[in-house]
Amino acid sequence: MKTLRDWLESHLAYGRALRQSRHTVRTRSYHGRNFLDWLETHYGVTTPDRLRREHLESWTKHLAAHTTCHGLPSKPRTVNKISNCSGLRVQREVLKG
Repeated sequence: MKTLRDWLESHLAYGRALRQSRHTVRTRSYHGRNFLDWLETHYGVTTPDRLRREHLESWTKHLAAHTTCHGLPSKPRTVNKISNCSGLRVQREVLKG
C-alpha cells in the first residue's frame, strides 16, 4: 500500500509533469510535508486507510490557531491556502475512494 508520503510525491510529480512553476511545487512540497509530519506525530497516521476526516479538520483548526510573529491570528485566506498546498484536496479524494 502506498503511504501518504508516496501520494504526496505522486502529486508533486504530477504538478511537475503539468509544468507548474518550481515555486508552486516547492510550496506544495513544504506544506505537504509539514502536514504529514504533524499527522504522524499527533495521530501516528502514515497510510491513506488510517486517514479520517477528523484528522483533516484538526489540521485546519491547528492552522487557524497559529498566530503570526506579531501575535495576530492567521487570516482565513492563509489557512485555506496552506490547507490546499498541504494536499488536502488530494487527501479528500483518498477519503472518498
